[in-house]
Parts: sequence; structure tokens; C-alpha cells
Amino acid sequence: MHYGLIVLWISIISQCSFFQFSHYMPPFNQSYRIYQLCTDQNDKIFLGNIQNSDLSFYLEKYILCWPDYEKFVPTKHHAIVWFLRALRGCEVNQILSHHSRPKAEFARTFHYDFLKYSYALICEKGAMLPQSEHAYLYAYSGLFNTLYQVGNADRQ
Repeated sequence: MHYGLIVLWISIISQCSFFQFSHYMPPFNQSYRIYQLCTDQNDKIFLGNIQNSDLSFYLEKYILCWPDYEKFVPTKHHAIVWFLRALRGCEVNQILSHHSRPKAEFARTFHYDFLKYSYALICEKGAMLPQSEHAYLYAYSGLFNTLYQVGNADRQ
């Protein structure tokens, strides 16, 4: 019985080693983080009604600025908060919550869309999106690649 588990484990590891994220800049080249992020549960959060999900709670909190966030966030949300932090969620919150800016002035629509389509790109979930959203996926993927792809000529 243990022999079967060992063979299964080796085959999974060998398949995962071929799919690396070296074409992205840090922190998006950390494959173990991406594998933690790309789960069925997170598919429902990011690709479903993102504005009424757990993301809204974290997007408006300073937890994204804390280096030891894992102590304060449930384990099932560690990958979500890591992703939000990797996309500079702390800085976005600081800009949006600046005291001189009226709160009603900014809608987070762009922010939610960027999160949704970045998740779909990284986790290769574009096929789960409706056909009518594929143009948005293409546009936001271009933006993500410009920001985070290694050696992207548009960034230089």
C-alpha cells in the first residue's frame, strides 16, 4: 500500500516540475504559492461573484500590509492574502483610503477585474470564464504580463 502512494507521489512531483513559473518575476515565480492559490475553493471566490466574496473583506483591511499576516488569517485564506499582497494590495489600500480622498470617489471595479483575470491567467482557468469575458481576459492578461513577465519588452 505504501509503495503505491510513493509511486503516486513521485509521478505528481515529476509532472509538477515540468510546469514552472520561471517566466514570471517574483513573487509569481514561486510555484508552491501558485499551487496553493489555484484550488477549486478559490476558483469559486475569484471567478464567481468576486465583489460579494471573502476578497472584499481583505481588500479593505490593513492585514495586507502586515508581514506576519499568516498569524491572523485563517489557513484556508493564506493563499488569497498572499495573492492580494503580491499584487500590491497594501499600496492600493493606502492610496484609496487616503484621508483627503472622498470614499465614494473610487469604485473598485478595475481592482476586482484585475484580480479576477490575473487569477484566471496564473491558474490557467480562462476556459471557466464565459465566452463573453474572453476579451477582458486578454486585455487584463496583457496588463499582468507587462507588469510581471520576465523580459517583457513593453516594460523596458
